[in-house]
Amino acid sequence: MNQCKIKLIVALGAYPVNSRKIDSKIPKIYASSTNRELLDNFLSKNNCEKIQKGVIIGANGLIPTLAKARFNIDGIVLLAETDNIAMLNEDITDLKASITLLEMIKKSFMLPIKKKYSLDNLEDITKSLQSKREQLEKESKLYKALLI
Repeated sequence: MNQCKIKLIVALGAYPVNSRKIDSKIPKIYASSTNRELLDNFLSKNNCEKIQKGVIIGANGLIPTLAKARFNIDGIVLLAETDNIAMLNEDITDLKASITLLEMIKKSFMLPIKKKYSLDNLEDITKSLQSKREQLEKESKLYKALLI
């Protein structure tokens, strides 16, 4: 990792909450970091909140932690608030949470993320995704029928 001159690991994920606690149309973003100074700087420049308690599980927590421990590369974890029911149902994708994260990292790191992936286009993206999902399901059923 040092050979690639990586300076920062950014992990993105979901922060499941009870849907009754979601009080905004735009999901809140929660942040944590392996470097307190980096976290304080990020929080001061962005509309997000520090994760107050709990443990970040899975790759979102593991990769930044290992990068810091083994290579002294700082990491930041950004988690978008999502309905915990969506986390349990594999057919539900929280595009609003994903796009909110994309917009934050686009702004924070000046990344060239296309405008078509924005909250303004959420309905179109949802329709397109649903259409593609239905097409994949049809193709999958056809393929299974051929195997029988």
